[in-house]
Amino acid sequence: MTEYSSIERWWELVFSAYLLVSLHADAFQHSPQLKGENATVSSSPLLPFKQHPFWELEMTWKSALNNLRLLRQPYCCWGWLEPWLQVFSIPELIYGFEQLMNWMDTFRLLPRPGLKGPNVLALKVA
Repeated sequence: MTEYSSIERWWELVFSAYLLVSLHADAFQHSPQLKGENATVSSSPLLPFKQHPFWELEMTWKSALNNLRLLRQPYCCWGWLEPWLQVFSIPELIYGFEQLMNWMDTFRLLPRPGLKGPNVLALKVA
């Protein structure tokens, strides 16, 4: 870590992570708030995710970082457990992880290019 190239790579990683969280933190600040008891998933793409007990509803950079960590968590857990599931096959657990990761893939905070219309789950950021 004392070589210039190593230090430069380290800071590239740090700034890349900071940029990623900052972009999402800004989008979290512009996300629509749920209104009324009849709000549905289509009115807010965050609805199912907000039900997680550790999800932070604040509009801060730290909250965005926490929420992004929560979204990444199933993939990390899968990475830890997948070698054991090759030794001890538990098809229901594998299927459950696949479903959970598919749910994580539906999370959209930033708009997806080329998608239009009211039924799009992507959140349009003003």
